[in-house]
Amino acid sequence: MGLGYIKLNQALDTFSGGELQRLKLAHFLLKQTSDILVLDEPTSGLHEYNVQKLITLLHKLIQKYPLTIIVIEHNLRLMGQADWIVDLGPYAGAHGGKILFSCRPRELYNQGQTLTAQALRRYWK
Repeated sequence: MGLGYIKLNQALDTFSGGELQRLKLAHFLLKQTSDILVLDEPTSGLHEYNVQKLITLLHKLIQKYPLTIIVIEHNLRLMGQADWIVDLGPYAGAHGGKILFSCRPRELYNQGQTLTAQALRRYWK
């Protein structure tokens, strides 16, 4: 999960949001108390190499367990690997929160006119 550098007894307030999400994932794997896992920006602070490792891990989890994984994410690589995307916007805060597109990543890439669709096309070009 890209957390091999963490020290035993390291204070939680020293972790980034992405590190905390990956710790949450590790805890979930140990306890497995639910069939739904929600992650909020798990790629935050990750190098692209480790983003791919996280994607691979999430795919393996879905294959091994009857598991639904919901990820709130801005990383375009991870978004492109999703089974389904709900694109919210058009902006953040009071100017957001509306469902703009709900579909497979390929459909968003091909047909979407949202800021997310434009970013996906630039990234995957």
